[in-house]
Amino acid sequence: VKLRRMGFEVPHSDANFVLARMPGRDLGPLVGEMRHHDVLVRHFATPLLRDSLRISIGTPQEMKLLVNALEACLESPPGPLG
Repeated sequence: VKLRRMGFEVPHSDANFVLARMPGRDLGPLVGEMRHHDVLVRHFATPLLRDSLRISIGTPQEMKLLVNALEACLESPPGPLG
């Protein structure tokens, strides 16, 4: 729910991860910003998935850190796909 409020599309997942997308936005630069917050997410630098992050589900505390880091990083101007 929190990821959707931030503008991500998040399909239902029965796995231990979700694929969160922001159509039209290259999320590669966001991954580097997230590392500065000590949060690791996976990005695929391919045309079909560069607007996506693979986010593993963690403990409640880890998920709170993820959300806080995403909120801080998303305040930066978006990087267009190109």
